[in-house]
Amino acid sequence: MGGHLVEITSQSEDDFVRSLGTGPSHIGLNDIDNEGVHVWISSGNLAFGTFTNWKVGEPSNGGSGEDCVEIRAQGRWNDVPCSLTRLYVCERPIIFV
Repeated sequence: MGGHLVEITSQSEDDFVRSLGTGPSHIGLNDIDNEGVHVWISSGNLAFGTFTNWKVGEPSNGGSGEDCVEIRAQGRWNDVPCSLTRLYVCERPIIFV
């Protein structure tokens, strides 16, 4: 359907995603290719220098292999293993007909 994991670019978008009430959910941010360099999957934009909402102490790469990012129920972000089973939040462009 043309969607992709959500790219959160503002506090209002972060608040909206949190308001969906999905609990911990994957978002479209990862550092799979280069540890510590978080990139949005859909656009390839770096998270550095743009809006982020990391939980205190994150990203931590705790236990190593935490390459994907989730949004927690409180709206804060946490790095987690990509293999961790989580819900996910997608977005897609508005299509006018």
